Amino acid sequence: IKVSASQKSSLEKAKVLQGNATLDFSASPNVETLLFKGKSGGSVNGLKFINAAIDAEASPNFKITNNTFSGYTGKGWGNDKKLVRLVNGSHNGTISGNQISWDNTSVNLNAYSARNSSGVTISNNQASGRLEQGIVMNGVTSGTVSGNRVTRVSGTPGAGQGGNIALGEDHGIYVLNAANVRVTGNTTNGWSNESSGGGLKIKDAEKITVTGNNF
Repeated sequence: IKVSASQKSSLEKAKVLQGNATLDFSASPNVETLLFKGKSGGSVNGLKFINAAIDAEASPNFKITNNTFSGYTGKGWGNDKKLVRLVNGSHNGTISGNQISWDNTSVNLNAYSARNSSGVTISNNQASGRLEQGIVMNGVTSGTVSGNRVTRVSGTPGAGQGGNIALGEDHGIYVLNAANVRVTGNTTNGWSNESSGGGLKIKDAEKITVTGNNF
């Protein structure tokens, strides 16, 4: 389904999106973000997205599950470079079973993230390509990061030329301003051993459990 601007607006009004359809936003010159705001108990499940991102805001118990994301070649990108995320009161939300193939060569991606929400689970997802960050837990309490695999492909630029953040790296898994977060059974590949890299960084956090990971 090639999605027009009006159809995109209708999709954002839905509380539940699911099925086996392919939603194609490739006509846009930029990555298109589907924003779900105030959709408590909502979900996006089982879909194939081309040139799209998902942002759930102030949506408790929101679930983003079993979707695939691809088709970003040559597209412009903003949105803090975060493709799939739960933010600002999306408590007890879930990001699970998704797969991202980032083929954009102009900007490095932050694949999965949660911010300012409690009880968030990010599990059993995959992401590969030119990644800056694989998974971010920022301002999260009682969260879980488990069973994910994020791969930063060979040749991805590191810290960047002249401080160019778009060409940088910033940790495979990053847990900051957080408490009571479990990081278990994840695999990260391709981050350097520079201060900007590393498979895992924990900052300004407490009661963090890290077990059974492969960095």
